[in-house]
Amino acid sequence: MNNEHFWEFNEQVDNVNTPLDIANEIASQLEIVTHQMLMGDISIYFASNSNKSEIRLYVIAPELNNYHYLLISIQEKSIVQSYPAKIILFLDDDKIVVEEANNETEFKNSLKNFIQNEFTRNLISKLIGNVKKKRIIEKL
Repeated sequence: MNNEHFWEFNEQVDNVNTPLDIANEIASQLEIVTHQMLMGDISIYFASNSNKSEIRLYVIAPELNNYHYLLISIQEKSIVQSYPAKIILFLDDDKIVVEEANNETEFKNSLKNFIQNEFTRNLISKLIGNVKKKRIIEKL
């Protein structure tokens, strides 16, 4: 038997940034910019009756009894086709903001807008403030 390779891929396959890759990067950055006071957690759900998947980004405050806040949900077109992707930002009082991204650039721009919007900034600030207060109280 010869050593013929049937599974050859071009380099482009290795350089694809999927919504999951980008969400993981956002989660990692959250921990860095908050000096480990907050963490990002990614959960992936696959619908049993279709080929769709959902990626959820939670903000977690480990020092506040592992408080979890579902911030963003990403619904990919299918397991094998990421775009168009529906991005949902969860706000207070059951309000949501929904955008659809047709490609990676639109996806990153939507996520950046969601992360930098007033609600998200206030949420992160309040959680960091509560972590700092808890640390002060624990020192007393």
